[in-house]
Amino acid sequence: MSRPAFALCFLVLTACNSDPADPHISFSQVEPSAGNPPRLVKPVRIAIASIVSPQKNIRDYERMLQYLGRKLDMPVEVVQRTGYSEAIALLENREVEVAFICSGPYVEARARFGAEALVVPQIGGKKDYRAYIIVRKNAPIHSFADLKGRVFAFVDPLSTTGKLYPAYLLSKMGVKPEVFFSKTIFTWGHDNSIEAVARGLADGAAVSSLVWDGLARSGASAAAETRVIDRSPPFGMPPVVVHPQLDPGLKKRLRDIFLSMHRDSEGKALLGQAGIGRFIEEEDAAYEGVRRMRAAVTTVR
Repeated sequence: MSRPAFALCFLVLTACNSDPADPHISFSQVEPSAGNPPRLVKPVRIAIASIVSPQKNIRDYERMLQYLGRKLDMPVEVVQRTGYSEAIALLENREVEVAFICSGPYVEARARFGAEALVVPQIGGKKDYRAYIIVRKNAPIHSFADLKGRVFAFVDPLSTTGKLYPAYLLSKMGVKPEVFFSKTIFTWGHDNSIEAVARGLADGAAVSSLVWDGLARSGASAAAETRVIDRSPPFGMPPVVVHPQLDPGLKKRLRDIFLSMHRDSEGKALLGQAGIGRFIEEEDAAYEGVRRMRAAVTTVR
């Protein structure tokens, strides 16, 4: 997979396949000046619940977080976790200052402890994305209803595109996933779900448009072996989230760095490698559609 194709999945952004051997990774060091002892600076801890495999995730975050550390003049420590629920827990317990998560986990964290969306990426001039329901290219499946009695792949229990949207479709039909499908699996990565369908391990899957479109543009075989049979309404882009009690000064510095990245040559190059035009601010109202779907699904339960 090419770097731009992966990064279009967003620095967001979603659930990993497994924990790396060492989930704490420092991407920045504060060097001592000549003749002086090193400064003891508390690192800015960033939780990542990625939408693709952890190896690709760390590689594609590395340069951007090195940039962030230099701009802050502070060390940056990444704490990578298996899924969204763990990343939310870290943020809620103030074990990290920042989290890269999806729209659904943000809504969850907002309701639980008032989490705030710091910035969101603008990709291809857009500040929203969609869920895709995909099937194998040559499968005799043409609608979501055709997936009844088949094997279906979800990504993460809190994923908007990888779980909530298909659950919402089923709620409108008045049926639960365990009744509608013959079997469901969690793949813990949108790329894994696409691969599962391409290889015939699942008949269908719900995935992020950011990931599938990126793979399709790169000519990846997994995308070429699958096709989209349903597209959701647009959702607010996966946000960079902070705890509501984060130091206001640090919060402002972080926001300013993200919002100005596209204005300097290094930052613009990093954004370009990630397939991101710029970071922008977004209103919480952009996530009302996610909240409505969550309410509908809860009612069916």
